[in-house]
Amino acid sequence: MTPEELLIPRYKVIADYPGNEIKVGKVFEPNTDWPESYLKKYPHLFRKLEWWEERELGDMPGYVKWVEYMPINKQKLLPERGMIELAKSIMWGNSIRFEVQSQINIISAEYFLPSTETEYLKYKSKQP
Repeated sequence: MTPEELLIPRYKVIADYPGNEIKVGKVFEPNTDWPESYLKKYPHLFRKLEWWEERELGDMPGYVKWVEYMPINKQKLLPERGMIELAKSIMWGNSIRFEVQSQINIISAEYFLPSTETEYLKYKSKQP
């Protein structure tokens, strides 16, 4: 899947309700019948998923990037922006284990966005 496809909002039905036509546990994208504005009104029925949640391994991107300040990075252990090849990393539930500058890091996936090989190679070419 492309990074753009991975970032399309998805929701999961987390509770049953009268007249429910969608099975509890089903993951779906908002549409004209189920607009996102409606789904957001009922967080006790529909949970918005993060881009990495409930994905098949084959749907995961080959590369991810971090672009936001990470609370764990207070001591500047990682560059402010960066990219990693996900194949050389390990996804642990909602965390990603990876190595930067010979240091092992385990960081919540919420700080990453899907990326492409082209972006990764461009990033690597600018590294010293």
